[in-house]
Amino acid sequence: MPLIFPMKRYPLATVLAVAGCSSAPKYVPPPASALPATITNYSNLVLWKFTGVKSPEVLSACQARVVMIDGAVVPNATRVSVSPGEWRISLFCQGIDYSYRAPGDGTLRQPAKGYSQKYDVVFPALANFNVEPFWENGMCRARLVDDTGRVLPMKDVLVPLAD
Repeated sequence: MPLIFPMKRYPLATVLAVAGCSSAPKYVPPPASALPATITNYSNLVLWKFTGVKSPEVLSACQARVVMIDGAVVPNATRVSVSPGEWRISLFCQGIDYSYRAPGDGTLRQPAKGYSQKYDVVFPALANFNVEPFWENGMCRARLVDDTGRVLPMKDVLVPLAD
């Protein structure tokens, strides 16, 4: 049976489809009385124009967002609240080739590339953070930056390889 869309070609759609059908619990934001921190996801759509953080290649980061908090799936929202304290979060970053190709140009567009990373993070109360994509060793990565431009310390969580 043919697939509706090739998963390798559309990693973002694949992640969202899998997250939507996942048996993982859905993330429940804390009440305002918990003095939560706020995380704003990155979007590259500015005034109806696609922009993005350019890579050394032709790819641009088109999206960077929180996808999981402590194993719970975060809805695809612009902002996410999280209670103060230590959490394990998963950030997702995707790069897409937005370069213009003239009609008859034989060069192919680069395939989209998506990356997910897990971090242990300590969130302070009432802080505001933005998910910011950046490129490192040819990979689109994401970090959390506060309103003053400081990067929130995050500890990489290494996922063991399956046998």
